[in-house]
Parts: sequence; structure tokens; C-alpha cells
Amino acid sequence: MEFSEFRVKKDAACPICGASPSIRELIDYEGFCGIPAEGQPAIAEVSAHAVHARRAAGEDLLLLDVREPDEVETASIDGTVRIPLASLGARIEELAAWRTRPVVVHCHHGGRSAKACARLVAEGFSRVENLAGGIEAWSLTVDPDVPRY
Repeated sequence: MEFSEFRVKKDAACPICGASPSIRELIDYEGFCGIPAEGQPAIAEVSAHAVHARRAAGEDLLLLDVREPDEVETASIDGTVRIPLASLGARIEELAAWRTRPVVVHCHHGGRSAKACARLVAEGFSRVENLAGGIEAWSLTVDPDVPRY
């Protein structure tokens, strides 16, 4: 193992450590990192195995894929509805029939789908779950034929 050390000249205009710092306290960490503030309902997470079992049992649920088209070309789960996260707001009415029915959202690892879940809840969807680990978890625990990327 090897370490390198660099000396950097202090920036007098730095908003944290400069001559006249303008940042004097921590940022809104919860908002910055996407962690829900207390009092806001947490989005439920569900495992890939549990979603697979529910689908196999015939449960009528919407599996919503919010990844980009090039990602969908690389790997996909059969029977999903595909709306990229960036288009979700403009296309929300396509999902109107699912406002009170189960919706499971997935992306690659779970970050974008968590944002999509929050958006759906804000739009009045009442039974929204985030697929924990996204399509990566699906490939690892349910269907190894789904490519990992």
C-alpha cells in the first residue's frame, strides 16, 4: 500500500474556511441525501424474492421500471411498465388506474426508484413499494438470466 500527501494552498474565498466564511452550519443533511425527515412516511421496501413470490401467486401488481431506455435494453424483467424517472411527472396519468392498487417500483439499485416512489405517494398513490436492490437484486436472487451491469 502506498500513500501520497499533497499540500494545497488555502483559498481565501472559500465559503467554509476562507477569510469571510458564508457557510457556518451543516446543510440539511436529510434533504441533501434523500433521507425522509421525521414525520414523513417512509417508503416501504420489498425484496425481489417477495415480489417474485407475489407475482407467481397471481397477485395483480404493477412492476414499474424507472430506468433509462438503454438500461432496459441491457436487462429487463418481463411484464414491467417502463417510464424513465425523468418522464414520470409528465406521464403520471398513465398510471392512474393504480392509485389504490399495489405498485412496486424498480431501477438499477434502488435510488431512482425511491425517488419515483416518493413522487407517486405525493401524487396520491397509496400502495407503493420500492424494490430493494433493484434489478441487480432480481438478477442475484430471482433470475440469474437477467444480465447484471
